[in-house]
Amino acid sequence: MKVSYNRVNHFLPRPMELERMVGVLTQIGLEVDGVEEYCSVRGGLAGLVVGQVLTCTPHPNADRLRVCTVDVGGPAPLGIVCGAPNVAAGQKVVVAPVGTRLYDAEGKHFTIKKSKLRGEASEGMICAEDEVGLGGSHDGIMVLDTPLPPGTPLTELFEVGRDWTIEIGLTANRADAMSHYGVARDLAAYLSLDSPCRATLPEPTLPEAEGAAPVELGEIDRTGCLRYTGLTIRGVTVAQSPEWVQHTLRAIGLEPINNVVDITNLVLHDLGNPLHAFDLRALRSGRVSLQRLREGTAFTTLDGKERKLDANDYMVCDGDTPLCLAGVLGGLSSGVTDQTTDIFLEAATFEPTAIRRTARRHGLNTDASFRFERGIDPGLTPLALRYAAALIVEVAGGRIEGGMLDHYPRPVAPRRIRFSPERAERVLGVAMDEQTRQRLFEGLEIKVLEQEGDWLSIEVPYYRIDVTRPEDVYEELLRLYGFDRVPLPEGLRFTLPTTGEDIAPGLRYEVAERLAGRGFHEVMAISLNARTDYADLAAYPEEALVGVVNPLSADLNVLRPSLIMGALDAVARNVARQRPRLALFEFGKVFTQTGSPSTPEEPLRAYRERRHLALTLTGTSHEDSWRGKGAPVDVFTLKGEVLAILGLFGLGMPDLSYGDAPEGLYAHGATLLHSGQALAHFGLVSPTLARRKGLKADVHFAEIDWEQLMSIARRGRPAIKALPRFPEVRRDLALLLDARVRFADLAASALRVEGRLIQRVGLFDVYEGEKIAAGKKSYALSFILQDEKGTLNDKAIDRCMQKLISTFEREFGAVLR
Repeated sequence: MKVSYNRVNHFLPRPMELERMVGVLTQIGLEVDGVEEYCSVRGGLAGLVVGQVLTCTPHPNADRLRVCTVDVGGPAPLGIVCGAPNVAAGQKVVVAPVGTRLYDAEGKHFTIKKSKLRGEASEGMICAEDEVGLGGSHDGIMVLDTPLPPGTPLTELFEVGRDWTIEIGLTANRADAMSHYGVARDLAAYLSLDSPCRATLPEPTLPEAEGAAPVELGEIDRTGCLRYTGLTIRGVTVAQSPEWVQHTLRAIGLEPINNVVDITNLVLHDLGNPLHAFDLRALRSGRVSLQRLREGTAFTTLDGKERKLDANDYMVCDGDTPLCLAGVLGGLSSGVTDQTTDIFLEAATFEPTAIRRTARRHGLNTDASFRFERGIDPGLTPLALRYAAALIVEVAGGRIEGGMLDHYPRPVAPRRIRFSPERAERVLGVAMDEQTRQRLFEGLEIKVLEQEGDWLSIEVPYYRIDVTRPEDVYEELLRLYGFDRVPLPEGLRFTLPTTGEDIAPGLRYEVAERLAGRGFHEVMAISLNARTDYADLAAYPEEALVGVVNPLSADLNVLRPSLIMGALDAVARNVARQRPRLALFEFGKVFTQTGSPSTPEEPLRAYRERRHLALTLTGTSHEDSWRGKGAPVDVFTLKGEVLAILGLFGLGMPDLSYGDAPEGLYAHGATLLHSGQALAHFGLVSPTLARRKGLKADVHFAEIDWEQLMSIARRGRPAIKALPRFPEVRRDLALLLDARVRFADLAASALRVEGRLIQRVGLFDVYEGEKIAAGKKSYALSFILQDEKGTLNDKAIDRCMQKLISTFEREFGAVLR
């Protein structure tokens, strides 16, 4: 936000030096991002002087040039070559001597140098008005009508408006400081620490209203407007604004339009309350209303664009004819023009949420909507109207007709808060005496209503929308008192974490390091998705999605229930940039509705928020090289990565079982279960889902419930074991099985039966074909046997293998091949 140094000082009881103002603003939380000098004339006329042309003769070598001698108050006149057709002896002119810096219309500068033009020396430049920023004409040099002697600085003849533009990085919660007066009010609150100081509001004096009001208020939709005021001014003369108004607007980055519109913009930035001026001729019915019109109604705004209205857009209307997109942008048909003589001036307090939605729908971000979205004080609205009306009458003439209209059906009340000085001291770490606290309260316009024991009942003005609880009051006191005044304690105390503390952050880093070492790249996707992304996914039904009340766009209207959409978007972006081989991971939160009703004690009971870990693979396992082409990644590549992560926490085949993959996500995949609870799912992403994101290549995706994994990890990390002292033995079995039997089930059964001796179970061959019956398959399994207490003999090995064969025959109908 840009503010004018001069206008901020205008509202202070005593001016502040620029350097001090900038320092105090940053200190009290209105951080200054930059300061830039503003001059109404670029360069401030520096170096330019009044000159008198003594002689003017034709150039001997050029028909269109003149050789002039010009008195600029120096010891000798200057010789200047000039090409202007109107230059003549005896004139007083604007001269830029050698070394003067001039600016063009785009702000680029050049320095006048001594030169030769067609053989004649030129020691300066006789300037046209556009060359020095005093007009737009370039038809000839600027001839001065002044008694001032040659050599007089031009700044003594022309007043240069000077100001400083202060750019403040204002946070969204500080709606109260979005004006010159608001900034001055905060500065005055800080200054009140030393002595009473209050920012001064304008006290406009309006001429007495004449006659009856030509405009009356019709229906004002209470849901869209807290307060609506207006008045009529007849007989205005639309013209350029006075220079002080133009200078102020230009200093804050606005271009002047005309005196009426400029005053509404000035008051918006002075007081923070937007206004709008209507040409009274557009109010044919004489009845102003605020209403919502039919969906699709055409309306042309001031920028000349025709827009289709939404049924929820609030419109200021003449009867049923729309005049203005309320709180956002006026209409082209009702705007003030050079032919306007009568106006209806509006100042209102529109409902923030309604304005925010309308502005987003139509892609508009105006100074008015920016302030209405954050909330303004309805108590200031009538003052803003009177202030603007008084200034308009002053600069454009006219008379007030009929007095002010004011619709304020539900007056807002200041907020009451219970405040404890003792708790404030404990929280802030600084003791404030009662006098200091009272001065700060007065600066913040906080009233102490009563005292109940150690508690104070205080009243916070409505315009401080961000101050809603005692902690906010504590922060306000410290913000103005000064963070640097908080004393440092002599010693610091802290508690070291003990056993049982949350170990998740450390483990998260450990897993991230491992994945990075494996060639994965971390991504961080936005937590918002489109509801349509999950339209056909049974795993994420509509009732489980958490909708966003005020979405930024239709593509970001639900909180993500899974990390898969962000992963697919990341793959699509990379593939579009010729990066088809990808290994990505993301730690992120997912959100679902549980269906449980919320209660006042548990308002978020209906929602579930959990952290997940996602892995995504596509392309090949490595780049092509002289040793051969990279093999395409597949489900088993991804499964290996998932099991490796689970293995870091001591989870192996005996701890896990398999279930069906979430419906709709995968062409084929599985869910990993631990104690019956879903721990992870993985697979080849459904081609239908991939195509929605513009992907044709296979994408493999896995998602681990990190919080579920952490609940297991908290029960203990894998124990350290010594290297085995006795040799291991490998035995293989070839089994004919039903095609539906899974290797994981065989491995789990083997480990259950002979877990003491079996160290690992592997699958090294799978066959399905003509040589075996339909509906059957052949598995070739390997078993690594080892006894920690001694060397295995053939008898023990044979007994173990026979026990496995019997188990497989009994539980799976296996036939030994």
